[in-house]
Amino acid sequence: MNVYKMDHHHLGSSNKNISHYAQTLTYLLGELKHVFDQRVDDPDSTKVSAFERLGEISKIMRLILEKYPLLKSKELLLDASNLVHAVKTYDYQNYSLERHSKLMDSINALYRSFQFK
Repeated sequence: MNVYKMDHHHLGSSNKNISHYAQTLTYLLGELKHVFDQRVDDPDSTKVSAFERLGEISKIMRLILEKYPLLKSKELLLDASNLVHAVKTYDYQNYSLERHSKLMDSINALYRSFQFK
């Protein structure tokens, strides 16, 4: 179940704030994708940028889950954990289409967890 499948009336007047946070998270996930799609010549620079984006994503997710604990789900936490693992274990020195695809899948899974349905 996606976190936003719940009825909006359960969240009261906070919908506007949730929408803002979800948009921010979506933007940051897009920025993380962009880091990996650039494939620059300096893998260390890519790693630093990826970890910076991951830190920003973690901050906004913590904020969302602290403000709206009803959104916490096993799926969301698993998707977030998988993304952290994928970014931290990514082989920045050796590009592989398979590893790149798995990383993109992790980003997309977390993105889908925050979609309004």
